[in-house]
Amino acid sequence: MTKVGSLPLRSPGGSYVLLKQLADVYESPGRYQVLHEGARRLQTVTANVAGNDVAAFVRMAQAAIAAKVELPAGTYLQFAGTAEAQAQSQRDLTVNALIAGVGIILLLSIITRNWRNLLLVLANLPFALVGGVLAVFATGGMLSLGGMVGFVTLLGITLRNSILMIAHYEHLVEVEGMPWGLDAAVRGAGDRLTPILMTSIVTGLGVLPLAIGAGDAGREIEGPMALVILGGLLTSMALNLLVLPILALRYGQFEPAIDEFSSNAVGIVPEGRDRIRLPLRETPARAIPALVRPSESSMHPITQAPSEQDVVAGPVADGLARSDAPVRVDGLSKRYGRIHALEGVGFSIRSGEILGLIGPNGAGKTTLFECVAGLEAADKGNIAFDDPAGNGRYHSSKLFYVPDGIAPWPDQPVRWVLEYCLGFFGGRREIYEQVIADLALAPLMRVPIGALSKGQRKRTLLALGLIAPQPILLIDEPFDGLDLRQGREAAATLRRHITPDRTFFLSIHQIADAAKVCDRFVLLSGGRVVAEGARDVLTAVARQRAGHDLPPDFEEVFLALA
Repeated sequence: MTKVGSLPLRSPGGSYVLLKQLADVYESPGRYQVLHEGARRLQTVTANVAGNDVAAFVRMAQAAIAAKVELPAGTYLQFAGTAEAQAQSQRDLTVNALIAGVGIILLLSIITRNWRNLLLVLANLPFALVGGVLAVFATGGMLSLGGMVGFVTLLGITLRNSILMIAHYEHLVEVEGMPWGLDAAVRGAGDRLTPILMTSIVTGLGVLPLAIGAGDAGREIEGPMALVILGGLLTSMALNLLVLPILALRYGQFEPAIDEFSSNAVGIVPEGRDRIRLPLRETPARAIPALVRPSESSMHPITQAPSEQDVVAGPVADGLARSDAPVRVDGLSKRYGRIHALEGVGFSIRSGEILGLIGPNGAGKTTLFECVAGLEAADKGNIAFDDPAGNGRYHSSKLFYVPDGIAPWPDQPVRWVLEYCLGFFGGRREIYEQVIADLALAPLMRVPIGALSKGQRKRTLLALGLIAPQPILLIDEPFDGLDLRQGREAAATLRRHITPDRTFFLSIHQIADAAKVCDRFVLLSGGRVVAEGARDVLTAVARQRAGHDLPPDFEEVFLALA
């Protein structure tokens, strides 16, 4: 201290004086450091909390200071450190969880399609909260950040189990056709017993080590989280399997899928139904039929023999006995779950004609084509073919099917595709050059299939079908993508290449195009054959049904019949 007092200080005039001449220098207790923040003096008080939750301690300290301490003017308190970080994390987690919850509810409303089933899915959330809350109280009643994370995780697992249960109930009723009742509720719970148990057990075993060491250092987050998940899984699993089926039986709304193809579909829609969900099915894209050995059966190889009551013949308006036709379709039916795509379809395909399959959207035209071509297995019915031997055996070499909207070998040029099919199937080489000229394909012969426009690809597919050796050619939408001139040229080409030993079976959406090229028509509506015959025959039937004369436009005939 003596040396400190002897420190020389220089005055503005240049003279020197000692520090002890200007001030008393001595030792006394006081602050060793004066902190500042934002140009304000700052005093820090630290504390380590043991045996209590940090957030609870902060609340207690705030209450005690507010009641017992009067701060000077310009002085304020701020609790920082772990308490502030934890509070901010809890606020962020709460906001994010609410946003995610709203999104989940919106998605679930789309999936469940009615508010009752949505509430059933959400009803399982309190089941999980019960176990989680009990676990929090059993471990001291302090909800930490880890506990909140555990609740969020638990709600996700619980929603997954609820969706499994409700979705399976919908499957049993809509797809398998079970009537909704006690048997369906018990079966659904039994079918979902194993998935729910395995989910809960595997998750519980995964977090069990964290729960056992919940009090260890470094597990301040994982420990409470694991305890909440374990407690919630126990109640959620039990109540999901026991209480949710009872609630679903009492309040659930599970109804069979409505058959859109049926003529009385509108009449059987239950009142209050939110949506009619119809299964979506992909259309196979195959232009080349499989060459297989002839079947030993007289029926189409993919159909099943129908019983007598299953065969429902469609109306044949022109009087030709179906047994005289080389191809006979009788009682063809096809279902997709509860949806009747075809019901008792029957008609004949004759040699040397262009037969048009017409009908409104959803009538089942594509499904019928795929069944006849062998791409779909019919549930019932018979597709019989006559062969020269007279034994009625079916030969796959009789059919060539050109679906709509395909692009075979997209990297290969048009010439390669046509000549490959010509050589592979032993096609009609004598008309190859004529078909190319008729469809104006000469400028496109070196262009890859994948680079063609829709109309150019359609003309290529028409050529592919025309040069095929099979006597029966099935073409789905032959004029789709063609302009007016190209459509007329395509129709003229089809008429030019029809022969007494060859048949074209066309599925046509535009009635005007069908009237230009087809000799006879099969009108399909609601999965059933409404009428079959030539244009004049169908016109007479339409007039008889309408009770008055119709305009000469064939579209009016179609509307009257469909």
